[in-house]
Amino acid sequence: MAVWRNTVRMGHWLARTKRSGEVQPHAQGKSLQYLLDALPERDVVQILENIPIPLRHKLVRAIVSIESKSMSDPAEASFKAVDSNQDGILSKQEFATWYNAMHKKQCVSKPSLRQMRLLAVRHAIPMVGFGFADNSIMIIAGEGIDTTIGAVFHLSTMAAAGLGNLFSDVLGLGLSNTIEALSSKLGIPESDLTEEQLLLPTCRRIMAAASLVGISIGCLLGMTPLLLFDSDSQKELRFTYNRLEHHYGGILTAKNLVCSYDHLSIDVSKEILEQVLISKGLQNDEKITFSKYCDIIRTVESLMKSYPHFLHGNN
Repeated sequence: MAVWRNTVRMGHWLARTKRSGEVQPHAQGKSLQYLLDALPERDVVQILENIPIPLRHKLVRAIVSIESKSMSDPAEASFKAVDSNQDGILSKQEFATWYNAMHKKQCVSKPSLRQMRLLAVRHAIPMVGFGFADNSIMIIAGEGIDTTIGAVFHLSTMAAAGLGNLFSDVLGLGLSNTIEALSSKLGIPESDLTEEQLLLPTCRRIMAAASLVGISIGCLLGMTPLLLFDSDSQKELRFTYNRLEHHYGGILTAKNLVCSYDHLSIDVSKEILEQVLISKGLQNDEKITFSKYCDIIRTVESLMKSYPHFLHGNN
């Protein structure tokens, strides 16, 4: 019953305001505001439900138009954000609340020494893992490509290194999440810095420096696989040994080595090579392993450096 009376009252008000010249627009707005303020929200909803649909759509379009105009003005939007009770008047308390909030954002506390240390450690540890994985995978893959595909297709060392880097980058994409997960399990405490503190120039420099140091240490540690690989001279010796071994049916003897003296990687006479083999206790059909072959070549090279004229005279 009360809703019906409110609806009738609203209809009477609309009928009165429709008559031209009776009420000014400003007075109409004030009168409508007082009327709506006196009504509960439930009654207002029911009143709007009783309004014809075309008029209801017209009211919605008018409200959307007014709101869009107010939001299009940045100053108006800012004023409404500061005006907490939305009465159109900015009080001293509302201004003080807004000022304190803005001043609090600008005055960010300086991080403590412990927070900066934790920030550096938490940024450096994952970068150590990234650098180690990237460099070690690149070296291992590059070495494997150089000794297999590179030997078949005659690829240069730089080409093999480039392909190894490609392989490392592809694997690095999949290992990034794993490395971050493992580093988070080390138990390093959080720095407890706010977003505003992380944006400070000091924190940004610390994060950049920690990442630089971490990736450098990781790359240096990632070079350890080089200790497991042969040097260039060792690779050349192995290549020559494998070629001779393959030529003689998979077994290289002292007699075969003497017969192939002119196919070695060094310039040595047959007589000198025989003398070196005799000094090593290797004669005739005794098998020569790769380690023995390397020892023979190093002995010949040492003699060539110590007695170059003697060796060349007997060549």
